[in-house]
Amino acid sequence: MLISIWIATYRLDAWRREHVGKSQIELAEGKLALFYQAVETVKHLRHPVGFGAEHDDIERGDGETERAF
Repeated sequence: MLISIWIATYRLDAWRREHVGKSQIELAEGKLALFYQAVETVKHLRHPVGFGAEHDDIERGDGETERAF
């Protein structure tokens, strides 16, 4: 009887550890996917190629030089 209880407890604990591990892996995968999405977004925003017409409507602020603009 004690052996059956010990085996059931051991299996239940093993199932719990597996379930927690899967949850942590899924959470980490989701965070990693969001991180890569953010990296791609920043790369897109900082792309060195731009169109000349994109800058026509921007006004230079006080203290900004031509180089900074």
